[in-house]
Amino acid sequence: MNLRLAAFVALFLSFASSAAAQGALWIRYPVISPNGQWIAFSYGGDLWVAPVTPEGGVSATLLTTHEGYERSPVWSPDSKAIAFAADWHGQLDVYVTSIARSPAKRLTYHSSTDVPTSFTPDGKSVLFSSSRVDAPAARIGTTFLPELYQVSLDGGTPTQVLTTAAEDASYNPSMSHLLYQDRKGYENEWRKHHVSSVTRDVWLFEKETGKHTKLTDFRGEDRNPVWLPNGEEFVFLSERGGSLNIWQASVDKPGKSRSLTQHALHPCRFLSVSNDGTLAYTYKGQVWLKRGDSAPAPYSIEANLDERTNNVSVETLTKGATEIALSPGGDEVAFVVRGEVFAASIDHGTTRRLTHTPEQERSITWAKDGRTIYFAGEREDSWNLYKVSLSREEEEFFSLATILKEEPVLVSDDETFQPVASPDGNWLAYVHNRDAIRVLNLKTNESKEIVSADLNYSYSDGDIDFSWSPDSAWLAFNYMPGQRWGSDVGVASIESGEILNVTLTGYNEGSAEWSPAGDALLFASGRFGRQEHSGRGSDQDVMAVYLTQKAYDRAILSKEDFELLKKREEKDKKKKKEAAKESKKSGDEDDQVASADEKKGDEKKSDEEKTKPVVIEADGFEKRIRRLTLHSVRTGDYQLTPDGESLIFLARVDGK
Repeated sequence: MNLRLAAFVALFLSFASSAAAQGALWIRYPVISPNGQWIAFSYGGDLWVAPVTPEGGVSATLLTTHEGYERSPVWSPDSKAIAFAADWHGQLDVYVTSIARSPAKRLTYHSSTDVPTSFTPDGKSVLFSSSRVDAPAARIGTTFLPELYQVSLDGGTPTQVLTTAAEDASYNPSMSHLLYQDRKGYENEWRKHHVSSVTRDVWLFEKETGKHTKLTDFRGEDRNPVWLPNGEEFVFLSERGGSLNIWQASVDKPGKSRSLTQHALHPCRFLSVSNDGTLAYTYKGQVWLKRGDSAPAPYSIEANLDERTNNVSVETLTKGATEIALSPGGDEVAFVVRGEVFAASIDHGTTRRLTHTPEQERSITWAKDGRTIYFAGEREDSWNLYKVSLSREEEEFFSLATILKEEPVLVSDDETFQPVASPDGNWLAYVHNRDAIRVLNLKTNESKEIVSADLNYSYSDGDIDFSWSPDSAWLAFNYMPGQRWGSDVGVASIESGEILNVTLTGYNEGSAEWSPAGDALLFASGRFGRQEHSGRGSDQDVMAVYLTQKAYDRAILSKEDFELLKKREEKDKKKKKEAAKESKKSGDEDDQVASADEKKGDEKKSDEEKTKPVVIEADGFEKRIRRLTLHSVRTGDYQLTPDGESLIFLARVDGK
């Protein structure tokens, strides 16, 4: 064996030995039993139990075998039963089983998510969090602030313990006090190192008086409180020392806390404690134990998973599309399912898969000629822009294509996604590094920035909107020109880059869409909706800002005046058409040629009307805004009809 091979073998054996010492990684929701003899946990979507020994390296036993997902186990006081959450009937419900693997019993039956937090000290009931019924005084219910409930092991209707959002709640041994963490907002529970008004704190509820006492006041995260066996002290996770570590305090003097672990960089998760004071938690995906005053140490658990289903399955999907785009000719639709791009014939349903990659594709947009589809793909370690085109000249439809050609359009280390093709086919607008909006010249392959990153802030994909004007000379978008977090609608000239704010309000407005004629911009506004004092109202109206005074004057005509105007326009149009016919008849060409020329002329004129240059009068936008919807509702997409005279929009009104 040569030296290089020997070194490789030694390195491999070292890795194998290290992996064996670690055991299963990314075990979740581990909880040590009260008697300190078992650890229950979730792994591979199932529940497992493993014995606690002095040396570790133990093999876990599978406790559940259902194909659904199980999580959040909690032990009964006698260490014989385990309550857990499972989605066996769609949503998470509370179930209970024994360590002897008796059939699990379902305890809750509700469409809300039910997650157990502890048994009551008498072992007769399970506490769980669920968003079901808010207190009448709350006035407005929420789905992300759960209440606390209790359900008997014998079954029956759960009772509400607290309307407060009390998570990870547990009673002291005498059941006189309840320890819990609060929840103030929708912030992601896995977010690290954030400092805000919604970070969690530990609270104490006195059952007899109904008094709530705040025990921690660190401006970061204080969470996952657990009673120590004496019922007077508790341990919890806190970032007050940097990363999430275990701290200890008493309910009488909560301000005097001390750190029990000093892990760096990575957070501790899933804290639990046994009756002898042994602490169990996870760090870097592995279970750790801290026994008494000894230093914490990793505890190796083997959990041998096997496949329950075939690795590959053939499925015919009839739902699950995440986006859709109509072809310019209206013959096909492109859509995305499971991160792949497809195209289908509208009349016949014939479908063709256009991409075949392990990465995700999305944000589809058609080229003007209908022979190319642009999309974003998460490849080369970043989001990039690509296109797929018909290769054969004689083939017109993607759904029937025999050969396709895929090419990169814009590939870099930056994140570029959400392409939108301009009507003239010369540009692609896209999002650059999540916040900036840029346009790519498809002829020169050069980009220019239209909206800089400092004028936007993206919370999630798709919350930055933009759309092209019919003449491809302007881009409309939502942005934040003033103080965050209110959004305005702006338009920018592609040539000059100048931005015009067309809404100029302190309300949250966006989702700009152009009218077919390019003389107005439609947008969604929360200025009349509920909760708009926060700037982020959920109920909206569809508004229109008219880009010229002439367009506005036409829009506000009375019904009678508008009908008269339409008759006059039709009469003028008819006169012009008759005059054109007479002019052609007086020429030297015969009637057939004249008729053909007239048809071509009408088609050319129609194309010219469609691409008529957009005119924007920059002054007086605020005087040319109209509310188009009758009342504020939660709206979806909206469009003006091609004649610009009717609004079609999606909304939920009176539950319909």
